[in-house]
Amino acid sequence: MAMTRLSRRDGFTLTEMLVTMVVMLVVAGIITQTALQATRTFSQQQRSIDARKNVGASLDMLVRLTRMAQTINPDPDGNGIMDSIRLTGDWNPPNGVLTDAYETVTFTVAGGQLLKQEPLDGAPVPFADQVDSIAFTYYDTNNILLTDPVASAAKIAYVTMTLTTPPPQPGLKRLVISSAAAVRRTE
Repeated sequence: MAMTRLSRRDGFTLTEMLVTMVVMLVVAGIITQTALQATRTFSQQQRSIDARKNVGASLDMLVRLTRMAQTINPDPDGNGIMDSIRLTGDWNPPNGVLTDAYETVTFTVAGGQLLKQEPLDGAPVPFADQVDSIAFTYYDTNNILLTDPVASAAKIAYVTMTLTTPPPQPGLKRLVISSAAAVRRTE
């Protein structure tokens, strides 16, 4: 039976093992940092997408209600800033009467939320979150800007709406989404 003799070259030395471990730790650290950065980027993008969807859906509802409104109060809170709107329309149920429940709705922004209030609500209720501001601009049938829409509310034929969200994280831009609606008058 032949015995094999082990030489000093068989296996790894302690130095080789330590160098290998250090290299592996550096590679693991780089991979971990890359994974963490990807997770942060994904979270940031997800917040931005959520804000866009939230504001987009809110804006769609505002446009739809504005199109169907028979009357528009462009400054229901009376602050002189076009940052709220009261819409009245025969939409619940459409029966020719504008005094049914839920046929008047007021939208405003406070505390980072778009709020709505209907006649049976005791106070404004949250409609959408992640909304910093809302602004309305009013035009007549000739597409001329109404400089005093409160005094000329009966002339409102076209409304632009702009919603602004907070930035998804510090250092990024706010999301600003605008849309417009032609008011369908039945007069």
